[in-house]
Amino acid sequence: AIRRAERHAGVGNPFAQLIDPQPAVRVQHHLDHGGIIQPGRNRRPQRRAQHPRAACQAFQHAAGALDALVALVGSASFESEGATLDLHPKALEAWRALMLGQAQQCFYEKAVADKMKDSVTAKIAAQAAASFQLGSAALRHKALRPHLEKWAAALEGQAALFGAWAERHRAAEHEAGYEYGAQVSRLLHAAHATAELAKAPPKLAPPEVAAAHAAAAEAIGKAAEKAERANNQVYTERV
Repeated sequence: AIRRAERHAGVGNPFAQLIDPQPAVRVQHHLDHGGIIQPGRNRRPQRRAQHPRAACQAFQHAAGALDALVALVGSASFESEGATLDLHPKALEAWRALMLGQAQQCFYEKAVADKMKDSVTAKIAAQAAASFQLGSAALRHKALRPHLEKWAAALEGQAALFGAWAERHRAAEHEAGYEYGAQVSRLLHAAHATAELAKAPPKLAPPEVAAAHAAAAEAIGKAAEKAERANNQVYTERV
């Protein structure tokens, strides 16, 4: 449920295409032109022009375009007057990772909606988290950090969020395998991560992002409490 935030050096907002990763927490989804069905109050759902798969592919194509751009600007001097930081090689690496991360968000959205196996959904969420983390690390290059620290924090927040959802789905796998101690351990880890994220959302994030983080913290926190209570009262497995 993410709309607008500030821009830097003419490059699009990293939150502009982000979507709420978990429909169960009842936060509105926004894929821009991604074709997500969005039911309004007291009215039938309306479908946007494109299918979510088209949005996923658009992000992947954007990542490919950024790969080509790296070769075009690779010889540029970023110490010279007039050079823009958004075309720094590490910045381009970050934008590419952002596009791939958002593509994975689309796939994750679809996997949750289609009720795919938790093992599959967990891998998709983990891949999204890895892409966002890669982007955050790239933006912390010494030449970029003083100017793009908020962007780095924003991507790091998304990495933490999707890492937590990955743990949530892995916990469901443990529950299905009667591994209750492992289930509780993963849920507690995810609950702690989302609770910390909800306490201090990225400065670049608009209110909708903070709301999505808070909703994730509540949903995962409740799941952790329920699982821990069941383990303490019934299964008594080591956590």
